[in-house]
Amino acid sequence: MIVSLRRCWAFIQFVVLFLMLTMIAVTLYGWVTEWINPVNPYALPHGQALKVFQADQPGADSRTLLERLQWFYWMGE
Repeated sequence: MIVSLRRCWAFIQFVVLFLMLTMIAVTLYGWVTEWINPVNPYALPHGQALKVFQADQPGADSRTLLERLQWFYWMGE
């Protein structure tokens, strides 16, 4: 079996070029993904901004599940 050094060198160049282009594509994909991601709506505000919504504590509502369901259907909320 004859091993051609030119063919081996061409194969090595191809593999190296393929790996470099793959790494570049993955890096660019990561940058685009970071750039497109929406801002986290649950993050703490910065500067002078205030977060005005505060979730109710569990058990703070004294109504039963049935009363809350009736209220939901009555008010449509």
